[in-house]
Amino acid sequence: MIFVAVILFIILLDASLMFYFIHALLLKSRRKYEYFREYGISRGQYSRSMAAAIEETWIKFRINSPFGYLLDGNAYPAPGFQGRGGKKTIIFCHGINWSRWGMVKYIKPFLSSGWNIIIYDNRAHGLSEGKYPSYGYFEKHDLKAIRDYSRSIFPDTEIAGVFGESMGAATVLQYAKIAENLNFIIADCPYSSLVEELEYQLRRYHIPKFYHRFMLYRMRIVTRLMANFDIDTVRPDEDIMETDVPLLLVHGKSDRYVPSSMSIAMYEKRKDQYRTELFLVDKARHVKSVMVSREKYYDRLKEFINSISPDLID
Repeated sequence: MIFVAVILFIILLDASLMFYFIHALLLKSRRKYEYFREYGISRGQYSRSMAAAIEETWIKFRINSPFGYLLDGNAYPAPGFQGRGGKKTIIFCHGINWSRWGMVKYIKPFLSSGWNIIIYDNRAHGLSEGKYPSYGYFEKHDLKAIRDYSRSIFPDTEIAGVFGESMGAATVLQYAKIAENLNFIIADCPYSSLVEELEYQLRRYHIPKFYHRFMLYRMRIVTRLMANFDIDTVRPDEDIMETDVPLLLVHGKSDRYVPSSMSIAMYEKRKDQYRTELFLVDKARHVKSVMVSREKYYDRLKEFINSISPDLID
């Protein structure tokens, strides 16, 4: 009886662990759209008047993803250009289980420097459609659709960049290899590969190492069956080696969700071949670098972008 009880306990524990990690991996954000907006206001990331301006005066759009669902977002045309926008465009891409509102904390230097700005919700997040996140596998093609849309409303664009955090950071890194006419990439707290990130999470939860391969094997099967993508193919660290677009990697040194060692490894891998910079922020947790040292963060962005072409940010 004791032996049977132990076996049943092991089976139940295994099933519980698999359910927890698959649920976390393929979680569709269930929080209401208003939650994300109010969170940013309450944390001092942006003002209520800024949020109102985005909702009331920015262009609202819903465009088709190449995979059959709708992507929802807002676009800001730099003023004074007869409705065609200015010559500088940047697209922001948010992280897992969040929404476009998570990217508003980054827009100030671009807003005050005459940039066209686009923020949007990734698939299975916010007001966008889609069943499951795919950690950049499908999102990179959605970002391409957003970029194509930006060309239609901002046809005079000469300088274009993408800026992502967390999953959005990994997405812009994966997008870069299929991008056209892209001038820079900014990635805040990206993971180098989805499998490495999952292994890191297993270690965080003290799952025995001998069990990792078995867990990952089944995660791979389930994600292929449920979400139609292979976790092994989500490799931002490989994708960035297929593009020469200038890249700024940002990471908080106190990040316990995606370790800064991942950005450091990607920087070391790429720096001798393509223009790559690394900005590590002391005492910053996951995607909190801009809140820890806002002016220093903005200055670093300004330095990087103005090195590509002078006076892009005032």
